[in-house]
Amino acid sequence: MSTTTASIRIPRYSFTARTYHWITVLLMAGMFLTYWVHELAGRDNPLNAAAMNLHTSFGLLILGLTVLRLLIRPRPPQVTGPFIGELLRKSMHYLLLTATLLLPITGYLRRASRGRASDFFGYQIPSLTGDWPAINEAMKLLHGDIMQYALLALIGLHAAAALGHHYLLKDDTLRRML
Repeated sequence: MSTTTASIRIPRYSFTARTYHWITVLLMAGMFLTYWVHELAGRDNPLNAAAMNLHTSFGLLILGLTVLRLLIRPRPPQVTGPFIGELLRKSMHYLLLTATLLLPITGYLRRASRGRASDFFGYQIPSLTGDWPAINEAMKLLHGDIMQYALLALIGLHAAAALGHHYLLKDDTLRRML
């Protein structure tokens, strides 16, 4: 008797893990949307500052949720499969976690290294660096150019893998997070 991919049942993630995942998805979408509004609005438009403040707030909220997730995260359901599949799954997981930590940190440092406070839903988080042009240039490159495209690529690969599992392999991978 052969076992098909569709007959393999994979346990769902916990309610807490699924909640973290989908809140992070919504906040990431909000971060990208507010950044694009900021870019399109132009300097003199009042939407510019409001969009950037929301962008910063969403980023800092993602950072806080990610740290909280790492501290109290429930153990994920055990899944075994081919070595290459496990390697890809774990690599994607760690890359996405790393990005959700580094992007907000580099975003904060980009703003702080210009001597500016960061707005978190109306509360000011002071600059811990003061004016530091060298750090600002590095963070501008890292946060602004490299990491945003890397994150978009990771999100695209992550979504494509989930959809591929669902529609091509016809397994429960996507349903684990729903």
